Amino acid sequence: MSKNCCCEIVAIYPDNKKVYDRLGNSQNYSQLVLATGSSPHVPNIEGIQQSGVYTFRNLDDAQQLIARRTRSRRAIVLGGGLLGLEAARGLQKYNTDVTIIEHASRLMAQQLDDESGSLLREHIISQNIQVVLGDSVNRVLGDDGISGVELRSGRSIDCDTLVIATGIRPNLKLARDAGIAVGRGIRVNDQMRTSSADVFAVGECAEHRDRIYGLVAPGLEQASVAAHTIAGGTSRYFGSQAVTRLKVVGVSLISAGRCSERDASSQLRSLTWRRPDSSGYRRLLLQRNRLRGVIAFGDWDESSRAQECVQRGCYIWPWQRRRFLRTGDIWPVQEATNVNDWPASAVVCQCTGVKLGTLSKALLAGHCSVQALCVDTGSRFGHGIQQTNQTGLGNRLRSTCGHHEKRSGRSRRLVDRARKGTEGLLFNPFVPLS
Repeated sequence: MSKNCCCEIVAIYPDNKKVYDRLGNSQNYSQLVLATGSSPHVPNIEGIQQSGVYTFRNLDDAQQLIARRTRSRRAIVLGGGLLGLEAARGLQKYNTDVTIIEHASRLMAQQLDDESGSLLREHIISQNIQVVLGDSVNRVLGDDGISGVELRSGRSIDCDTLVIATGIRPNLKLARDAGIAVGRGIRVNDQMRTSSADVFAVGECAEHRDRIYGLVAPGLEQASVAAHTIAGGTSRYFGSQAVTRLKVVGVSLISAGRCSERDASSQLRSLTWRRPDSSGYRRLLLQRNRLRGVIAFGDWDESSRAQECVQRGCYIWPWQRRRFLRTGDIWPVQEATNVNDWPASAVVCQCTGVKLGTLSKALLAGHCSVQALCVDTGSRFGHGIQQTNQTGLGNRLRSTCGHHEKRSGRSRRLVDRARKGTEGLLFNPFVPLS
């Protein structure tokens, strides 16, 4: 198996429990996990194959856009979701005129409601990025390369670069050719089993209860269930809470749980708080007074804890509801800002699903800097961990690691910076966060 591990698998024969690679070599299996991922969804638009048109999904796409952005003067991003906004901000940093085109009536239509979507649009426009809503590209203009786009409304916009950020298509060919049941993705049950015995599917290629998750954290949860099942366990996957965080365009925004307009208009009760100057907006969605969804536009110290409460379905007491309507906060200030009160199950890095309990164990093992914690736990450097820095992780770093008085000056500086919550978010703006 090891000598063939870098060769693409091109066929699966479930009846014989064999896979074949592109060199014709076969390999037997007892259990098989499909993690074939997805490909960018490219709309069927006239002229879309011209030079100057890019997808935005993986590292190769990001590297091509990085090389392109210094030469681009007018760029259009097709798609107003999370990736589209990240791409727009990355291009705009190099003085490129950027326009976002979104067919829905608001940006991030799957994660936001009308009011938060409107606030996000106003903020993005203030960053000198143009936004076109309720329209889509009908034709890509140009001969030897893109020169502009024609919209369905009849309007034309000049550009030299078009970035496609319109979602994903699961890679289904292997499963479909093998006779495994597929829909929009590879259909799986609560144990991540497909229609074929001893074949599992996880990640962006899997369709569970009519839903496909395009994020890393659900994929890790699915993989954990599949691994436990293969090892003889009885774990079940019941779906993942959708969590979206956005900080790339200069504003803090979170959407967690059931936040779509369909959910909000169902049996969920809504509580809303707004800052008078429109710089902050928060909405709680409750079902029988249990927190099922949250949207927050603008800085909010309680965002991580609120997200954790959505995942656990915490009960929101009458005095907490009154406090939220009055101040925009659910918990008292001293209670909300103390990370030591968080449960061990609290997720502090959505990218890789790292929990507070994992961080605590790493601290006790002697990993006494933010860098060391990230390396040991697999968290993105300064990303999820920074959220807990701002609510007391720096104090825990000091208290747990205080006995290391002779640690290096660099380690001391890292701990001090962690305590102040100033360890920057280090990532390439063109590499999508999960």
